[in-house]
Amino acid sequence: MDIGTLLGIQVKGVETQLTTKLVGMEEGEYVILKMPPLSDLGLTATIFYGGNEIVVKYRHKGTVFGFNSHILGITTNPVQLIFIDYPTRFENFGHRGSERVACNLPAQVKISGNLIEGTIADISRSGCHFIVEISKIAHCIKSIKTKSEIGIIFTLPGMKKKVTLLSIQKNISINESDIGIGIEFITMDIDTKAILAGFLLKNEQLFTAKPQRR
Repeated sequence: MDIGTLLGIQVKGVETQLTTKLVGMEEGEYVILKMPPLSDLGLTATIFYGGNEIVVKYRHKGTVFGFNSHILGITTNPVQLIFIDYPTRFENFGHRGSERVACNLPAQVKISGNLIEGTIADISRSGCHFIVEISKIAHCIKSIKTKSEIGIIFTLPGMKKKVTLLSIQKNISINESDIGIGIEFITMDIDTKAILAGFLLKNEQLFTAKPQRR
């Protein structure tokens, strides 16, 4: 693991998987993690009490690795950090690439100034598949063009604030009742990447979407 690596962590007793990053380590002794944002999830730093169990996962060259550990303690000044036992064994969870995770996330796309309500059917680190009823988009259907920019707005489970991403329409499929838009994300800040990475790490082992055109 390199300093700055994004990590998904699961703390015993906490249902939500959190996302943080590696800030340091002493080989054979301890690993130091940045305190993840907790307030939006209704959590406090007390979940990181000494001795509690923690599972850490991270991605390296498309493969997910992980290890089990125990919390040693936290610091609060000058910054909040988490110290955990240095791992004795790493597990390989297999090659994941940029696989899509099936979901059913309410979302909006912004096309030519129009805000359209629809659903994200699957999502990955690089894009998503957005579905909308034809009746909701008929008034601006001429603006749906491949390679044109589109804004997509959605909220990931467990988070209160909406994510807004500038994207590109990669492909379009139309049937009798709805339109599917394959979307590729263009810009994403580090906080959004962390939130999305946490969501994917939590869900991609449960089920992976069947391939959709994107």
